[in-house]
Amino acid sequence: MSSKQPPVPKQNQSNKGPGAAAGASRPPHKPVSTKTGK
Repeated sequence: MSSKQPPVPKQNQSNKGPGAAAGASRPPHKPVSTKTGK
């Protein structure tokens, strides 16, 4: 099953989910928040 879905698209979805919202969305908006871990 894992072979059918490559890790590339799976990681992209993870980044778009909570990871990106708390990681990518925070650094550009508030670099300080990223250091806080929020």
